[in-house]
Amino acid sequence: MDDELNPRRNLAAQASKVLRDVVNAYEVGLLDDPKHCATFGALLALICEGKIKGSIDETSGKVLWALTPEYSSSLESSLGNLRLL
Repeated sequence: MDDELNPRRNLAAQASKVLRDVVNAYEVGLLDDPKHCATFGALLALICEGKIKGSIDETSGKVLWALTPEYSSSLESSLGNLRLL
């Protein structure tokens, strides 16, 4: 099954990073901001869709989220197609 179609597996693979990010957001009060909550919801959707992956910054210990190479290529291709129009 394609990773994009397996949200449970995608989320489980990033679970420790998601939990770390949730705790950090709670501690600094970001979960009280509706705009930040909406952004966080979008982040969770992208994780479930397998479009982003997290890593831990060794210096700060914070989670850094980045597009997967496959999704980045897909976006670049879509952008190129839009430029042709």
